Amino acid sequence: MDKKVFRPLWSFDVPKTETWLSEMAEQGYHLYEFRKSSSTFLFKQGSPGRAEFKIGLDKKKNGVLPDAIVNDGWRMVSRKGAWYAAVNEQPQEQIKTSIVQDNIVKRNQKLFYLFISILVFLTVWMFNFVMDYMWLQSMPEAIQEHLRDTGGMVTNPLVIFPWIIINVLLISLLAYFLNTIRNSNKRLTHRNSEEVDLEHGVVEGKELIPFEEETRLKKDGELVVKRYFGWKYAPDKLEKRLEEMEEKGFQLYRISWSGISFYFLNGTPRRVSYKVEFQNLQDERSAGMHKEAGWKQAYSSASTFPKWRIWSQEYSNDGAKPVLYSDQPTKQKQAWKMAINSTLIFIPVIALYSFYIWTDINLATESIYYTITWPVIIIFSIIVILFCSFTIRSWLYYFRMKQIED
Repeated sequence: MDKKVFRPLWSFDVPKTETWLSEMAEQGYHLYEFRKSSSTFLFKQGSPGRAEFKIGLDKKKNGVLPDAIVNDGWRMVSRKGAWYAAVNEQPQEQIKTSIVQDNIVKRNQKLFYLFISILVFLTVWMFNFVMDYMWLQSMPEAIQEHLRDTGGMVTNPLVIFPWIIINVLLISLLAYFLNTIRNSNKRLTHRNSEEVDLEHGVVEGKELIPFEEETRLKKDGELVVKRYFGWKYAPDKLEKRLEEMEEKGFQLYRISWSGISFYFLNGTPRRVSYKVEFQNLQDERSAGMHKEAGWKQAYSSASTFPKWRIWSQEYSNDGAKPVLYSDQPTKQKQAWKMAINSTLIFIPVIALYSFYIWTDINLATESIYYTITWPVIIIFSIIVILFCSFTIRSWLYYFRMKQIED
């Protein structure tokens, strides 16, 4: 007996969908087709059994699995466009390979940025709408009537409140999507990962000092805290600062979860090479290669897209300074990705906030009844200036990397 199941938004959480397909197989329902356009999965009833499912995204659309995957027991179950589902019915301990899902992670990353932009727009729009409505209600009825006639402002609660409710529901839905996509990508990128989370931001190889002991060391001047804001947009300058601190005898001990506060223990001066690594998408293979080359992980951001890491390696006075990437094109490519990433994140916010500032000032100029909301204008102006500086700094970093000769 066939079974048809409607599963909306399944592609937002691929690991959860794969687990669900395996559970259906254990109940005797085996997938034989899925329809991406209608979000439906078709099952044939049979004998209950264990099955490992993997969902892939292949833009080549050739419909063929690699030989190594096929030889390990994987077979294609269904394919619709670029999406496909594969199954392996062998015992778990015998499965040595898996389906590559990097394209799904990249697709999720693009959706994440898109939803973030929409969320910011809706949030700013609703804030502006509510502020204008509250301001308008404080005005005399004659002024309200004048503003409605000249500016088209809506004051009818039967119109305003439904719009606010709809906007809140959309914001909540976007927040849910963002959280789902983030968790999905974390599970996808952490599969078969050998990365060990750094406890409380402690540099690899160091041990966490109790809070009371840290407080005492601060008072005695043995523990120094430096705060570096916005270092992600000028990583070469942070590398230089950390290396200078090491030469003065202040050894990096840990970095706060936010990546702003850097804790140094007073010790012996040493020569340490620090390198900041940016990745649009977390790549565990490169992390493994860096560790094999002698690098220690000093910081790893909680986010997986984008991913920030700080690496360190001590070297002798007469030795050559270690480099994370020996070829200059790789450094330039990393700087380019960082600049593009910053631009895509900050420019929409800058445009939205600038539009609000311009609208507020323009209304105050054209109407004698409207006054500039200075607290909001000041806050939005600070945000615009801050985000502009981040964007500019990231591009300046790229041009500095571009000017360095091989």
